[in-house]
Amino acid sequence: MANDAPAAPGVASPSRGPRGAALLAGNGAVFPGAELGGEEGVALSAERLAIYAAHMAGETRFRHLVLRGGARGGQDAGPPTSATLQVLFELAPELVVHWGTKARPKGGQTVRELLPGAFGSGHLAPSTAKGKTAARTGATTRKTKAAAKAGALTKRKTKE
Repeated sequence: MANDAPAAPGVASPSRGPRGAALLAGNGAVFPGAELGGEEGVALSAERLAIYAAHMAGETRFRHLVLRGGARGGQDAGPPTSATLQVLFELAPELVVHWGTKARPKGGQTVRELLPGAFGSGHLAPSTAKGKTAARTGATTRKTKAAAKAGALTKRKTKE
């Protein structure tokens, strides 16, 4: 697969030309992507489009991602940007990423290795009451007390 990444028909950035991606899913399906952005690199990268298409098709397990540049896919597209790596980390941290050319392959590292110390779901507070923050728990307690007080006033007025 690394030698057969698609040519990139997307919008070219002046510095590196068109960029394409091929994502190999766990079931063997290949999802292509073409860059849709300018030289800033944060519009829609080829690799993000490929993984979004795969997710829309119901795929959640991935093996390899190959990036190629140039009109015929023969140029080095370079590694993913940090913004793209963050998206890939959230969706597929063990995905192995390849770039370079047929003659000079590069990469072969997981997203986790390419973005060490990345923010992930493990950094989010659990949704259970035990894991809630003090401020959030306090707000919930205040709401509960206010509702109880309102209920008591309603009962008192009904008795009178």
